Amino acid sequence: MYDEKQISQMVQIVLEAFQKAQKCEASPDLITLGIPSAHIYCSQKTVEQLFGSHATLTRAKDLNSFYYEEGVAISGPKGSTHGYIFGPLLDDDQDPVIELSRSESEAIGVDAPVRESKDDYQSAACRIVGPAGAVACEKGAIIPRRSVNLPTYIADQLQLKEKDTVSVDSRGVDGTIFENVLVHVTEDGRHELMLTGDEAKAAGLKKGSSVKIVIKK
Repeated sequence: MYDEKQISQMVQIVLEAFQKAQKCEASPDLITLGIPSAHIYCSQKTVEQLFGSHATLTRAKDLNSFYYEEGVAISGPKGSTHGYIFGPLLDDDQDPVIELSRSESEAIGVDAPVRESKDDYQSAACRIVGPAGAVACEKGAIIPRRSVNLPTYIADQLQLKEKDTVSVDSRGVDGTIFENVLVHVTEDGRHELMLTGDEAKAAGLKKGSSVKIVIKK
């Protein structure tokens, strides 16, 4: 059961989501910035290797994101960094994918390539360490390519489809324009630009900053 504080938080989130949807309809090309920290996508099988047999994860109370409260260490030859597990969980026959910023990958000594999110093709090796065990990954570590997540109704308004590319104007003082930003469209997707912390910092942006999609005709 939820207590009064949790119910109040959920009501606030719903109200904010409603207000955001109204704003999106008025200005569908304006989107907010998301900056995920180091994280992994993995299966229940991997979860049990890391946290123990029959382990279950606790979904974070932030209903705007799909990640779990339990953390792991992502390690390489030079050290380790803290990471979260993102959902939904993968199928048991899928290998873990580890997504890092360039500075995070360099800090732990992993030569991670830039790939579309969850694409582990020719990716780097690393190790995931949990409280009950570790998983040695021969591949899986990547730097996620910058992307825009759009719900279907917004994509329709902008006449965009899955795998299109757009530019995004940071609307900052230095006038940074992000080129070749990949578009992802889902029925209930978030209205958000996803950058690594390195990319956001270089442009002087913070999580939640408002940026603008630029569609080249």
